[in-house]
Amino acid sequence: KPRLAGQLMDLFKHLDRLGGLLPFAAVEYIRREIGYDRHLQAYAAQRGLTADVFREILDRLQEESADFATVQAWEAARDALLRREKEAKDIIPGAPALMTMHGAKGLEFDQIYIPFLCEEEIPGSRSLGKAQAEEERRLLYVAMTRARQGLWLSCTAAKRGGRSRPSRFLKEIKGLILQRGD
Repeated sequence: KPRLAGQLMDLFKHLDRLGGLLPFAAVEYIRREIGYDRHLQAYAAQRGLTADVFREILDRLQEESADFATVQAWEAARDALLRREKEAKDIIPGAPALMTMHGAKGLEFDQIYIPFLCEEEIPGSRSLGKAQAEEERRLLYVAMTRARQGLWLSCTAAKRGGRSRPSRFLKEIKGLILQRGD
């Protein structure tokens, strides 16, 4: 029981600390001080996965949080976005659904659009190792197979004030299409 009491005290300490942080700093605190990144690494290893996909999601979430002064403002913005998306679907049957490639697993759509098929996006800039790139390649191919009628892939020529390069996966995809004779 003393161990449980110590863990509860640690929890209260963390909650108290989080209450005084800006959203960006709170996400950083959860990841580093509380050890959420380490937990995800262990979770992924236990299941034979790479943690890079999880880290990339957390990186984007943390990046998004930087625009808000309070967690409440951040939540309100996310809620408003979800409401607008739901309203669009209610008003316009068949309205586009925006989601991550990971979120599309198990679903099918008439048309699939995969934008930003550029290096440092797909594969992500953190996918330095072969295993991480393989996981992103697999995820991209799964997303591509969700299309029933049309698949649209795109890459921008410039992003964030600089030049971008097409993803290495595009060349592979083009090779597959040419092999099929399409």
